[in-house]
Amino acid sequence: MENTFLDALAMFSAHRDKKSIMFLEYVLKKYFNERRFFMPIKDAIPYLEENDRDQLTTIMEEVA
Repeated sequence: MENTFLDALAMFSAHRDKKSIMFLEYVLKKYFNERRFFMPIKDAIPYLEENDRDQLTTIMEEVA
């Protein structure tokens, strides 16, 4: 199963990782108008700027 933004937010919320939660919310707001909670994280990577892409890739690996 592919991990979605919602899955990642739930996991980081359980671990109280505010930095990762804030970054995921930033990505959703900046690139997808907060409407893609069910989008697999890997599908978002091509749309991001390079720095954001690198950080999201790191987060994606933590969630897997």
